[in-house]
Amino acid sequence: MLGFTALLSGCSLPSFQQANSGIRVTTNPGSVVFMDDQQVGTTPYENKKLNPGEISLRLVPQATAGGALATWEGKLRLTPGIQTIIDRDFAETLAQSSGYSLSFDRIGGKEAAMSIISTPDAAGVKVDGNSQGFTPVVLDSVGEGEHRILLTAPGYEDKLVTAKATNGHRLVVTVQLSQLPQPTASASATTPGLPVLGQTSPTPKASPEPKTTPAVSLPPKPYIQVLNTPTGWLRVRTDPSSAATEAAKVNPGQAFPFKDTSADGNWYQIEYKPGDFGWVSAQYAKKVE
Repeated sequence: MLGFTALLSGCSLPSFQQANSGIRVTTNPGSVVFMDDQQVGTTPYENKKLNPGEISLRLVPQATAGGALATWEGKLRLTPGIQTIIDRDFAETLAQSSGYSLSFDRIGGKEAAMSIISTPDAAGVKVDGNSQGFTPVVLDSVGEGEHRILLTAPGYEDKLVTAKATNGHRLVVTVQLSQLPQPTASASATTPGLPVLGQTSPTPKASPEPKTTPAVSLPPKPYIQVLNTPTGWLRVRTDPSSAATEAAKVNPGQAFPFKDTSADGNWYQIEYKPGDFGWVSAQYAKKVE
């Protein structure tokens, strides 16, 4: 699931009765949860008393000011004693939506294993910074504990999943990457309802006059300068994660006061307008000192 990085919540083996299965569902924005065509609640949703076996899950996003968002549905196989984690980030189309699921298969033995599947197929995979080839990936031996799993594909958002592997189990990671919108000359890449900083609506004139490009006013160093992006703009997030809420968009060439760097070094915090702070991906921004 683009040139931004998504830090997703971790997963570990829950403790509940071995005869039962569990599920935990989180979405952005919130959604109504249907299980086997029955409405069971809203996100965040958790249930640790489900029967093992296959279920159908449908997530209907709640209304937002930005317009209708695409519903997601799929089938899950619940395993006794295991809680399956589902997370979805809704968009106007399924192709632009993203999400992941985390679960475990019992394999016995004293080591932990991992399998990674993605949509689209053949996404590049790095585990803890080490390249592991392209999806689908099966790792027969990984260390027990937390791992950082990065998936990348041309034309899609990057996803960074953080999850815990447990000895005697195979961690199963299934990820859908978000497809980048393709900008066109006749349409703005602006998402309705979200401000694009530095853009104003042109004022019609009866007799257009030659215009000069004003010099860019740079803030005091250190500052963050936005680089070129595939879309022609860069999202500003409320937190250093592509799963975080989108606060605004900024344009290549713009510069903003630098405030902080995320712990993993993948995000910069900027003051994108006076008194308002947000995070941009370090892949499409540079720090000028």
